[in-house]
Amino acid sequence: MKKLFFIAVLLVFAASISFAQGQAQATATVYATVIGSLSITASNAAINFHEIPQNTSKTVSPINGGSDAAAFVVRGHPNHNITVSYDNSVSLTGPGNALTMNSSVSGNTANDQQNSTLLTSNPQTVQIGSDAKYYLWAGGTINVPSDQATGDYTGTFHITVAYP
Repeated sequence: MKKLFFIAVLLVFAASISFAQGQAQATATVYATVIGSLSITASNAAINFHEIPQNTSKTVSPINGGSDAAAFVVRGHPNHNITVSYDNSVSLTGPGNALTMNSSVSGNTANDQQNSTLLTSNPQTVQIGSDAKYYLWAGGTINVPSDQATGDYTGTFHITVAYP
């Protein structure tokens, strides 16, 4: 009887050893850094070409356009990259055939339009400044045909920012 009990205990112990040897475990530390949310607001929500004569073109420069260029302030996490994308062109509707504005955008970490840099690709990655801001200006060019109907034309320009 003692032998039988000893064999039973030995079998239970051996089974628990073989079970324990059939698995292994490891751990990993999980890291995450929470960054500030991203927002964009218009400080000047219009690209204003004023009057354009028929059979001419007019440009509002995002760098030299002053208050005729739209202006935006991006707020996000300091020194982080963001992707800026925007409409390459905007259709303006009015009393005649639609007009097209070919868009251009510039940006700067300082609120300094004259020294902003033209964004040469769309989308383009830029870096938010250490003050958690990035400034954008939008303009474009409109070519008016000689037979374009006179009147007011309007369209909507879209610009988007995102963390990559």
